[in-house]
Amino acid sequence: MTRGSAASPLRRETSSSEASRPPVPVADQLAAPCGTRTMSDEADRTIPATPRRREAARHEGLMPTAAPLAWAAASLTAVSLLPAWARATIPAATEMVRRSLASIEILPGPGDVALVGLLLPAVGLVLAAALAGISVRIVCDGFTWDPARLAPRLSRLDPVSGVARILSARSLFAALGGGIGLVVLVATALTAATPSIGATATARLDGDPTRAALAAWWTLVCLATAALLVGLVHYAIARLRFERRIRMTPQEFADELRSLQSDKKVRLHGAPGRHRPRAADDGGRPTPQPETGGS
Repeated sequence: MTRGSAASPLRRETSSSEASRPPVPVADQLAAPCGTRTMSDEADRTIPATPRRREAARHEGLMPTAAPLAWAAASLTAVSLLPAWARATIPAATEMVRRSLASIEILPGPGDVALVGLLLPAVGLVLAAALAGISVRIVCDGFTWDPARLAPRLSRLDPVSGVARILSARSLFAALGGGIGLVVLVATALTAATPSIGATATARLDGDPTRAALAAWWTLVCLATAALLVGLVHYAIARLRFERRIRMTPQEFADELRSLQSDKKVRLHGAPGRHRPRAADDGGRPTPQPETGGS
């Protein structure tokens, strides 16, 4: 009985110290670019990451972003709206050229209408492209506002770690994927530009610039679509690799749950020294607390 009563406080103290132990940062767990993580460690990572671990990885800048995909979506939106922009701006541009070449006595009146006709379609085109890019970033990456990530960190200025990341297998696979994407874009551009070159030559002989403009526009549409598909595949592969990297071992998952439980206890009981409600006795009445100090 004495041994059990003596060991019970020690057990409680040990469990409380383990609960209060901070978890290992995600950046330290995933900062092994040279393959220092063993195969057994990779095999043990079978539990999906918790939202807290994923948010910590995002805060550390380890989560891949959809910036290339957003750029491709904005480019495709802008290229798709080029015919509408041309139909809206060509009359205004023609009017401005006429007013600049003609005399004031022949064409009196202000030329602000033509200027507005040029600016409004251009502003609408830019806003539509920006909205498409921002929408893709919000859907893929989520809406986050963390100004602390803009601050420089001296811990990242490590030449040894930088060289290790450059020479790692992950960087080589990323360079290989980028090269494949570049080959796809070049092949798409050549395939789409071949008919447009013939259409441009025919339009020059016929004196019809509309056919050449449509051929060039179709080439841009094909190139922007290919860039969007390449960016989508690149983002999907990067996100899949990221989710595999932040998987947790059973021990890490237990530490994460223990940390969450300790945080919950701190929120429920409050800070040390704060007034706590008095416990009730068997009759349901609150037990009076002994008064300290003299009157």
